[in-house]
Amino acid sequence: MFAKLEGLEKKYMELEEALAQPDVFNDQEHYRKLTKAHADLREIVDLFRRHRALQQEMAENKQLLHDEDPDIRDMAHEEIRRAESELPRIEQALKVALLPTDPLDEKNTILEIRAGTGGEEAALFAHSLFRMYSMYADARRWKVEVDSVNETELGGIKEICFTIEGDGAYSRLKFESGVHRVQRVPETKSGGRIHTSTATVAVLLLALRANLRGREQVTFRGRAIPFSQVLNAMTLTLVVLFVFLIASMVISTVEGLPYLNCAYEVASAMGTVGLTTGITPELTRISQSILIVLMYLGRVGILSFSIALMTGKRRPAKLHYPEINVMIG
Repeated sequence: MFAKLEGLEKKYMELEEALAQPDVFNDQEHYRKLTKAHADLREIVDLFRRHRALQQEMAENKQLLHDEDPDIRDMAHEEIRRAESELPRIEQALKVALLPTDPLDEKNTILEIRAGTGGEEAALFAHSLFRMYSMYADARRWKVEVDSVNETELGGIKEICFTIEGDGAYSRLKFESGVHRVQRVPETKSGGRIHTSTATVAVLLLALRANLRGREQVTFRGRAIPFSQVLNAMTLTLVVLFVFLIASMVISTVEGLPYLNCAYEVASAMGTVGLTTGITPELTRISQSILIVLMYLGRVGILSFSIALMTGKRRPAKLHYPEINVMIG
């Protein structure tokens, strides 16, 4: 364990040297990665250095036990007892710090609090929970933003949804999910027996849209489709919509017919269902040519999509764990 800690300390010192370079600010993305790595190692390096300092103090105080002055020997005994009581706590903290971390722990989170059984008292309890989480976030210098809230007349909260942004927010709050219960004399009454109120807390993982940019493929009915093809399909859809609007407008202007009738003719042609209305034979040659071109383009598009779908590679079924909730924001 200590060999690994020495390696982490060496890496920490290298990061400090890299951050001290004058040209480190030229690349903001590289600078952000350096500061993030430096901050992640600071706590464990400080613990390791404190552990090493305590061991060195114990070694020096053990030498003072042979001193002729009794006061010095008593002081050395006291320092050794203090170090021996602190060392196990630091060693346990080092073991915890060396455990592998969940990559999702550094994400932001969304909390949803709903009042449960207990009526107005449950709404007041939900408000107390919101204040508790808000004060905890302020103490850790996290940002709290209320997304939606449904308040009662007495200042309680029936339902509230808020976002907490900050380093390690999800790791600190992910175990808060579940039903919370309080037993107390109701604040809505002057006296009486103890009342039980409940509130539910849901902790959702907030994944930024930027995290989806690195996806290489999506799954449709068990078949893997490259993400680039999905983007191309979205672009093609916008182009087809633009062509549909322009073609409908051109035919309506040339023929002097209602726009909706012309739009139906264009949609019929592009959907390869044939020309179904009775105005098609009455169109001019220009309009008929436009509809024929759109009809064949529609057939080619449907054929291309079918081939891409049938040739997609089958993906094995993927297990989903219900305890990990993701909200896209």
